Amino acid sequence: MPVTTSYNKNGRFIHHILNGDITGVDIIEAFDNSLAVPDVKPDFHVIWDFREVHLPNLTDTMNQLKALAGYIKSKERNRSEGYKVALVSGTDLLFGMARMYQVVASSLPVHFRGFRKFKEAESWILSIAN
Repeated sequence: MPVTTSYNKNGRFIHHILNGDITGVDIIEAFDNSLAVPDVKPDFHVIWDFREVHLPNLTDTMNQLKALAGYIKSKERNRSEGYKVALVSGTDLLFGMARMYQVVASSLPVHFRGFRKFKEAESWILSIAN
């Protein structure tokens, strides 16, 4: 599976590591699976680690990002308002995509932020202030 998920219950966050060619379906599946874990609370923050991702087709990826924002919006009743989502990318292209997703998903009651380094993302997730 191209997405590996772990749970930091003390830090109250979910950590998704994506690897290889990723599709919107892979991300939705990981999102849904994490909501089904009994110990995961609606206010858990999320780190999506895209450092090892290969984008097969940029146009398809942009369309999938828009669809993903709509899908997450349809599931917002399963989450609490104001949780944080860190998007970690290892390339300029992926960092730009993370920034674009931040705009596409601006209607969601979530605080999105893009990062180039995992430690910075984790520090932000663990901080009390948004």
